Amino acid sequence: MVCFRLFGRRCSGCSLRTPGQELFTRELARLSFLALRTVQDELAKLEAADLIVSRSNGYQRFYRANPKHPLSRHLTAIVRKGAEHARPRPRLLPSRRVAQRK
Repeated sequence: MVCFRLFGRRCSGCSLRTPGQELFTRELARLSFLALRTVQDELAKLEAADLIVSRSNGYQRFYRANPKHPLSRHLTAIVRKGAEHARPRPRLLPSRRVAQRK
């Protein structure tokens, strides 16, 4: 689930784990090891569902969990519990580089 990758075990300090913390799009992409476009698409879906809220400073858009959503407390608990079981290990992730032909 991309949402879990954005806010869960692969994203060590992301906003569902720390209520009130704001992160911008590229920061979420970097922390989650996901493509920028994937992160943008998922953030749009989460915002449409009112699970996250955003604000802009004119240059960047910042996202954070929506504490007023009825499921906010439960989702935060799920993400925190999942984060306890696995820590990111980037060296074990598959390489994104294309193998060079000889």
